[in-house]
Amino acid sequence: MLLAPMTSQDVQTVDIALYQFRLGWPQLWLGTLGALSLLRPAPHRPARLFWLLVTITCLFLMDPITTWLWDNLALLPFLQFSYRLLAVTALSLAFLAGAVID
Repeated sequence: MLLAPMTSQDVQTVDIALYQFRLGWPQLWLGTLGALSLLRPAPHRPARLFWLLVTITCLFLMDPITTWLWDNLALLPFLQFSYRLLAVTALSLAFLAGAVID
């Protein structure tokens, strides 16, 4: 669902409850290249690993499979909506994409 293509209904939607939040393919590809940069030795390797773990954690928490976790963990309902983690995911993917040119 996070990588589904945008539909014409999404473009015309004015009600935020009906809008589908997604990541783009360029962010995914650049983040993947940044994750692959962990394979080469570099001084910033721990930072890259941190951002990769943040990305994987956020993607996991936004998956519908984790509904049970959202229902049972007392801290998560304060976030209200799982798609709010898209901002954190975009930030972590940006750092991973930056690792490609480093």
